Amino acid sequence: MTTIQLSYYSDGLKLEGMLHLPEDMAEGERRPAVIVCSGFQGLKEWVPGRWWPSFLECGFPVMAFDYRGFGTSEGERGRMFPEEEIRDVMASITCLQQQPQVDPDRIGLLGWGLGGGIVVATAARDQRVQATACVNGLGNAGRATRDAVPYPEWLALQDRLAEDRVQRVMTGTSALVRAEHVTHPGRAREDVNYNQFDKDLADLGREPIPEFTLASAEAYYNFRPEEEVASISPRPLLIAHGDRNFFMPLDEARSLYARAGEPKELLIIPGAEHLEWIAPESPLQRPYMKRIADWFATQLELD
Repeated sequence: MTTIQLSYYSDGLKLEGMLHLPEDMAEGERRPAVIVCSGFQGLKEWVPGRWWPSFLECGFPVMAFDYRGFGTSEGERGRMFPEEEIRDVMASITCLQQQPQVDPDRIGLLGWGLGGGIVVATAARDQRVQATACVNGLGNAGRATRDAVPYPEWLALQDRLAEDRVQRVMTGTSALVRAEHVTHPGRAREDVNYNQFDKDLADLGREPIPEFTLASAEAYYNFRPEEEVASISPRPLLIAHGDRNFFMPLDEARSLYARAGEPKELLIIPGAEHLEWIAPESPLQRPYMKRIADWFATQLELD
């Protein structure tokens, strides 16, 4: 594997990415490529790193990057607005198109978790995306969050958001909440299954961003890629989801699928949770990752 380090800009902020090339690429050859977009704590070495081997084995150049405010990219830590991350993906497509190893007219996106919704919205708005896979993603972030907690805790959060909107106007600042309280408001961390998440980041020697602004949380809850998904058609869409996913309910995948136009495919992975099934030790990792990489090979006409 050959790795090319990439630096480029989105809204004036420097983003850091990397492009991995298969070993069998010939001099001057151009191939279709895939960008793998991470989720809520978007780090290019984390979830995208699980996917590189399958795409490289299939013969794809594969790109990953840190969203603004994460990893080695510039940007405010603790700020996470889906609309800004969509622009980061669009900038990443432009950067990828400039690489001499890549066919600029055959680019696919795979997004994980929140990133699944991000790539759906990006593909809906950007005709350069020729194939899209939303894996363990969401169609309505507010609904997914509301479904994850007792309803009184969701109502209490709405009161906090209302207060914070006033504070942002009157003081220019937004209160901070722990990262797990964005996706599971009011819940103690030990009551939310973060075991695989904590293990993955420890293995990478990386620290997650511990707190986010309530403004970021509100922007997240208002994110509804299912309202745009129909605009992807007639370009192909794959929605893959674990049927035991405790972070993103299976109903999110079904809602996206129901609203999408053709051609579309819904792949439900039996027994798969959220991060656990893409861990190297999982028996589900290789067969389902290969199946998804093969889907891209068909849609992007990888020889």
